[in-house]
Amino acid sequence: MVELLVSVVIAVIVLLTIGAISQVAIRSHNRCFNETEIYADVSYGFKLMQKRVRESMSVAVDTPGGSWTGSRVVIGNKTGNDSAFGLYQNTGTLDLVYVPDVTVEATREVITSVPVAETITLTPTLGTGSVEVQIQGEKSGVPFDLSTVIMRRLG
Repeated sequence: MVELLVSVVIAVIVLLTIGAISQVAIRSHNRCFNETEIYADVSYGFKLMQKRVRESMSVAVDTPGGSWTGSRVVIGNKTGNDSAFGLYQNTGTLDLVYVPDVTVEATREVITSVPVAETITLTPTLGTGSVEVQIQGEKSGVPFDLSTVIMRRLG
């Protein structure tokens, strides 16, 4: 009877150890997955922004207010309609968006979205022949801080 009791206690200890290791592995996997998703979304946004800035007639940084949060990058297109990248306040989320035509803001394309408005900032800085964009915040418990410098084609 004592041997059976000892073997049951050892089995329970082994099972608890396996359960604890599994929980740590699952949390680590989820964090890596969330981090990969955030970096992929922001990287896609930077590449799209880079393409639009290089094709542009002009680039400006403005702070429009309304549903826009903070500054945005406004791109003067060859077609005559300005497009923009920035943070857009939605119901319950704050979205990093691309708007192909700023006169029709309903056509915005969401690049990434965070559930709480205070967890993301976008800081565009216009330089001579370049635009520097920094985005930082936290999503799903994963902090991020990314920046890019986009060189404009002059002439």
